[in-house]
Amino acid sequence: MKNKIFQELVTNKSYMLMSIIISIMTMLPNIILATSEIRMYLLSIVILILISKISKSIFIFIVFYINLVNILIIHIALHWGYLYPDITSRLYVMALSPKYEMLEYVKKYLDYKDMLMVFYISGVFYLLFMYARRFEHTFKILKVISLIFVLIVVSGVGSSGRFNREPYNVASKIITLFDVQDYVEKRRDYLKTTINSKDIQSKEMLYDKVVVVVGESVNKHHMKIYNYDKNTTPFFSSMVKNQNLFVFEAIAPANLTRYAVPILLTKAHVHDFIDAFVHSGSIVTDFYKFGYTTKWISNQGRVGRTDSVITEISNEAQTQTFFNESDYLSAKSDQVILDYLSSQHKNNFKEMVVIHLMGSHTDYSKRYTPQHSFYKKPSNTIEQYDNTIYFTDYILKNIYKYYYQQDKKLLLVYFSDHGEVVSQEKSGHGYSPGYSDEYEVPFIVYSSIKNKRLKKLLMENKKHYFNMENANFIIKYIAGLRNDANISYSSKIFTLDPKYIIDYEKLKKYGESL
Repeated sequence: MKNKIFQELVTNKSYMLMSIIISIMTMLPNIILATSEIRMYLLSIVILILISKISKSIFIFIVFYINLVNILIIHIALHWGYLYPDITSRLYVMALSPKYEMLEYVKKYLDYKDMLMVFYISGVFYLLFMYARRFEHTFKILKVISLIFVLIVVSGVGSSGRFNREPYNVASKIITLFDVQDYVEKRRDYLKTTINSKDIQSKEMLYDKVVVVVGESVNKHHMKIYNYDKNTTPFFSSMVKNQNLFVFEAIAPANLTRYAVPILLTKAHVHDFIDAFVHSGSIVTDFYKFGYTTKWISNQGRVGRTDSVITEISNEAQTQTFFNESDYLSAKSDQVILDYLSSQHKNNFKEMVVIHLMGSHTDYSKRYTPQHSFYKKPSNTIEQYDNTIYFTDYILKNIYKYYYQQDKKLLLVYFSDHGEVVSQEKSGHGYSPGYSDEYEVPFIVYSSIKNKRLKKLLMENKKHYFNMENANFIIKYIAGLRNDANISYSSKIFTLDPKYIIDYEKLKKYGESL
């Protein structure tokens, strides 16, 4: 027996050497990126080598699969960090991203590091190709021994769930990627039983026009009204002395739009996202029940009626208008919202409007017009970003003018879904680990009438920042639809996904950890 085993090893020496090299190169990125369980990846090398003895075809398939997955993992790790080995959220965002967003992403985030990664993976594929063509599998005794050993190890380790991690489980994650539709459909069924006619009346309703403007990727520290050293918010800054303008300190509950917006506009919150989202209408439905005509105006892409939780919320409005559809190759600036408003007939009925801006979403250079920019010839990323803030201030100024001319009882609320890291070295949101920059957002309220509730909120805010997970309650409190603001002072937020709850106060600002 020993002689036969030795003979098989000698005969297949080159085959064995190549399989060892390929196995090590395949798992090396995972070992380098691993924050824990490095022994699991080292064991995977051994398992791959044993599989090469069992079946050449199975070995080639597994190695090919792992390297394909590693292309995604390495890219994400290089640009966004990989503290939590989970790329599901990013895959979902990618799947729902409109064409213009994908093109802008490729332009901004594919660089020499990705080229080096592709070069490395291509090297592995080349060796795998040579292995497939030039080497023959003639194991017999070792084939059986290897099979027994692999079955024992996989059944033992697999029962502990250690193989239920990337890169092994990415295929199953992709298959279940759109399970989000399950709870979207459950929510739709729930709303059918709860959205009734306009059957609620309140003497406390204070406003005839309620306009909620949801910004995108706004870091409040780039706004003059939040003490930035450049006057990027001339409209808001000019209203600072206006006793009816209120500027609050607040943090976003999440660093990705797909989670932040539902939390901001429904009863979903950091510690209960899915169930609370499924069993609650949005702020749009709440105002509808109080007799308001509801509208949703968005300059972000709509993928489909059931593909996005945000699209699902927009469907609660009586009318929806989207300007950047998924098939567009380039995004329109937020100027289209002003053009749309100017074409609408003014009215005197109670109206609640949600306006979702493109705001400061990367690519920054495409988020403003030359006529309305702080830097006429921006020379770097920071200046481009400041231009987006300046342009948004211009958009807000004109939204305010349009609705104020219609009715003197106006409530205008502005906040951002999440913040943004802004520097020459790195910019964007959705990092792992996250940075505090991604959660520090503006929360600004203008009321055309005196409202003691706003003054009370401001006093509460001086004690502690607000967590915007309860923004929908606060807005309804300000407007008089409820008597309790249900303020959240929690520092708990999540990064990338609801299962990764972290403490905002333990996060570093980008640059502090460099």
